[in-house]
Amino acid sequence: MHANLLARHAQLFGLMTLSATLMAGGCRSVDAPRDLADAADDHTASTDDAVKPPPELFLDAWTKAAVPGADADSSGYRWQHAPLAKLTQSATEPLDFSPFADNGNPVVSANAAIMQARAGDSGVFLQLIDAVRDADLKLPLRNAATEALARLDATLAVPSLTSLIDEFDDPDAAGYSPELHLELLEGLARHVEANATQYFVKALADRSATIRIEAIRALEANHEELPQRVVDLRRDRDPHVRAAALLCLARRHHPDALDFAQTALADLHLDVRLAAVAALGEVGGDEAQRALARLVARDSEAVRAAAVGALAAAGDDVTVFASAGDTAWQVRTSVGRALARFPTERGVAIARQLLADRNAEVRSAVVESLAQWPLEQAGPVLLAAMAEAPTPTRKQASEQLGRRWPPAASFSGDGPNDYRRQRITELEQAWAATHAPTPR
Repeated sequence: MHANLLARHAQLFGLMTLSATLMAGGCRSVDAPRDLADAADDHTASTDDAVKPPPELFLDAWTKAAVPGADADSSGYRWQHAPLAKLTQSATEPLDFSPFADNGNPVVSANAAIMQARAGDSGVFLQLIDAVRDADLKLPLRNAATEALARLDATLAVPSLTSLIDEFDDPDAAGYSPELHLELLEGLARHVEANATQYFVKALADRSATIRIEAIRALEANHEELPQRVVDLRRDRDPHVRAAALLCLARRHHPDALDFAQTALADLHLDVRLAAVAALGEVGGDEAQRALARLVARDSEAVRAAAVGALAAAGDDVTVFASAGDTAWQVRTSVGRALARFPTERGVAIARQLLADRNAEVRSAVVESLAQWPLEQAGPVLLAAMAEAPTPTRKQASEQLGRRWPPAASFSGDGPNDYRRQRITELEQAWAATHAPTPR
């Protein structure tokens, strides 16, 4: 125990030394910074001439992107602070939050450190660590600080995150938060080059299914040999953990991945059966394809649709196209998505067939797939959809073709039938002038 504490103190002392070095050498801050006072109007002055923090920094208003995997902005940050985002977006020059990172108000300090770190200033990493540790701060703010810390260079991020995980990974400890533990692991997982496998191996046994899943995914991205515990988790009590373990074993080409996937096809939980289907697609090979073909022929709608997608990834266009007449719209939609891989003569015929489907989801999937085709193959099919498909599909097809072929950009799918037929004839003539004639 004493040895661990000494090691942690030594590690943090090294981080503090590195921080001092960064400061002495002039750590990178926001380009062309200016005082936030210039953007904060009447919040800029006090009797002692100190610059006051803008009111947005006092707000503990962090929220996570509503959709899993969604990004708050082009930088990919999942934690969002709408007032601070509005402040920075309205500024004409980059803002310098560094004067407020050591503010006496912990919310102000944490918010300023997060924003400064997002701007590329690694000199605030100690303030970020303080924010993560501060149990009096709301959890979203601590998580946002963790995310910002994880985005720093690995020389700072990895030792900081591992030290924090050592502090906050005990479910029996007072103040333990599985959400914070998960955020720390997700941050560490960004640095796959780090020698931190032991943290994820330990997390495989965590009480939280979400943490076990994160550990599986992190180890999947790692190049080291998978621990036996991942193999064991394919029988975990939580179906989502079982699904994650199956996919991990397949993607890492475990020698028994095919057997594991075939066994899991009988799992009582649909998510596990769907993961088993995806795992068969990852494993590949004749035996896996035969198993997928059997599923397409006789299983449930959801499993048939997943099997079609897996077979498409394996290049089996024959079985995929044979499912274009399936009674379930989910399966036909999967065929529509699969068309992205097959810009062939047979693919053109199936696309035309499904663009006349009675289900709007099926038609939409086909149009989306055509975006992946070369324009020479996609153009005539999209023109046909603009002429004959129901209104929503006509609009979707014209918008897509218009982005790739300017003459189609002015087409309106809402006009009278005679007008639309005239416009389609004009577009077909323009197409034929520079491409092969449009087949009817």
